Amino acid sequence: MVRSSPGKIQLGLFIDKFPALELELLAVHSTFDIKRSRVDKGEAIERLMAEPPFMTRRPGIVIDAEPGYESVLAVGGLAFSCGGKLPGLSGWFAGPAAMRAWVVRAHCQ
Repeated sequence: MVRSSPGKIQLGLFIDKFPALELELLAVHSTFDIKRSRVDKGEAIERLMAEPPFMTRRPGIVIDAEPGYESVLAVGGLAFSCGGKLPGLSGWFAGPAAMRAWVVRAHCQ
């Protein structure tokens, strides 16, 4: 559970300034996502991949975003869970530290 923090309060105030956009704040591990209330990550990935120049590309990696797993795999991307193995994914990480170490190794190659 993410406790209330100055950053969370500031993001909440920002969202409150744009009620017509129907934004919501999600606590994700030790950070926050801002998203449209009626759109999940899977739908966002599908919309993005339908637009040039993305429609001709293979998406990179979706880590720990369950609504996005199916969508990114459907267009040839890779999907990983963090904290436990889930069937049908490209792989998994034991926890956030293992995922960060893998990203660093991949970036340095």
